[in-house]
Amino acid sequence: MSESEMFKQPKEENATGSTGSTGSTGEESLKATFVAASGLYVGGDALCASLSEETSLLAVAKADCSVHVLRLKLHVSGANADWTHGETTTLSGHQGAVYLGSFSTDGSQLLTCSTALDMRMWNVQSGSCLAFCRQTPSFIRGIAFISYACSYATVEDIGYASIWRADGEKIVCTKRVFQEQELTVCIFHPKMKYVVSGSASSKIRIWDPARDRYTTDIIDFNSKSITALAFTTCGSYMVAGVAEGQIILRNMNSKLVVCIFRQHTAAITSMAFDRDNCRLAVGSRDAKMSVWDFGAPAMESRASDCGRVLQVRFVSDSHLVGICVNEPQFVGPQEEESIPLPLEAPTGSSSTGDF
Repeated sequence: MSESEMFKQPKEENATGSTGSTGSTGEESLKATFVAASGLYVGGDALCASLSEETSLLAVAKADCSVHVLRLKLHVSGANADWTHGETTTLSGHQGAVYLGSFSTDGSQLLTCSTALDMRMWNVQSGSCLAFCRQTPSFIRGIAFISYACSYATVEDIGYASIWRADGEKIVCTKRVFQEQELTVCIFHPKMKYVVSGSASSKIRIWDPARDRYTTDIIDFNSKSITALAFTTCGSYMVAGVAEGQIILRNMNSKLVVCIFRQHTAAITSMAFDRDNCRLAVGSRDAKMSVWDFGAPAMESRASDCGRVLQVRFVSDSHLVGICVNEPQFVGPQEEESIPLPLEAPTGSSSTGDF
């Protein structure tokens, strides 16, 4: 099957703005249940939330500087599904409101960052603080755990990408490189030991910390910011979500843009592929979730029950969970509201070095 056949442009949402699934064009509509997490409300304003890799844990930060870790269980009855949660662990110790957090790959640890610029690593089971960094150089804008080691990467609003590890009770920086002010998001390449970061100027960098080298891909969309990144399991394709709501699918081998999805009207906050890499789930600040099927021109869209969608994740072949919170949301560096701009297809990329 050719690349153009694999990735067809999904069908647009119907003109009435319905939040149900769209019809298909002669093919069976995509069957993916959007699971509401309404029963997981934590009293008080939620500042941020994060799901573990296997969606069995949800961390929610509150304005009183505490973080609550909820253990989740999915209940499925026919085509319907819903969440419940059991034991809740409260993490206390931050001196400022927590604005960002991320679980380790196995879900045993949680890293959190607060407005006091302190960073803490928690044992999820016991609720104890394993290690901390008293003051980070600036606000952390993205966290990515390394699955094969007890270390992780971050990117900062002042333009640095860093590698960290726990050394006793302290979190220490082992690698640090300036890339561009400001960096907005980071993930790890699924097959290589590379840190992939996005910036406010539409640039994506692939950094190899072992050799202190990185490439720079320029995506010229007149976009304000790269706001989300995701890879297929094999690492052959990457999607980048931008502040204006577009989703750009790229072939990492040819460096070419395969297609651009235009469904959302605000910044993309989260993206995730299913296990077979056939579908892509997307969450946005426009309070909508969408699913894109790369094998057929079918797409479903659903509005959330509350504000912007923070995170989306497939929990099975037919179920997708979306975590959303009410605005106002962000308590770290101030974010400007994105203004939709006309986008043009990119013409190519440039590189400062090759691996």
